[in-house]
Amino acid sequence: MMKSSSPLSREPAIASSPSVICQALTFQVQNYRFALPLGAIVRIVQGRSAQSSQRDLIQFHAGSPMQLFEGEPLPILDLRMALVEASSTLPLSSTADTMAQTMDALFLLIVRLPSYQCCGLAVDRLPKIQPLSLTQCRRLPEFYRHKIANLASHAVVQESETDTDTSILFLLDLQSLQSNSLATYSDWKDL
Repeated sequence: MMKSSSPLSREPAIASSPSVICQALTFQVQNYRFALPLGAIVRIVQGRSAQSSQRDLIQFHAGSPMQLFEGEPLPILDLRMALVEASSTLPLSSTADTMAQTMDALFLLIVRLPSYQCCGLAVDRLPKIQPLSLTQCRRLPEFYRHKIANLASHAVVQESETDTDTSILFLLDLQSLQSNSLATYSDWKDL
């Protein structure tokens, strides 16, 4: 939660129109709330059922996880690790703990990237479907994008009805996820 004096532009990123509503899947990673359009979600599985055995977990590219899912390699993009590296306030031992938490996540979001390849995003709580008003969408300033590891370039600012706090829901940028990941699909399919 951020106070109303947020660094977000007050200018809408989308021209005003009669309530453009998008159904999105919302989830939390660390203290940040993210959203993905429902069309990008292939499946949500319980983390433990996605990984049938320890041998299904493969390490590649400096420890970035990958696991076999339904017999196919599925790269796991670690949002927690990206956020830790962007803030660089945690000691190195904490980043190792973050990696362990990723593999112990309770849910795995199977997401289709713009390249039509799939990846997994680990989350600790069951995501929720939420309607988002795109007229509340704002472009994030560059310095704030860097703070969240360039995982989002836009956010939906949601005014709370009960107090003066403003809730910020970051719109996860799938193109950025794909281009900033540690491996490309060609690396994945060669394993």
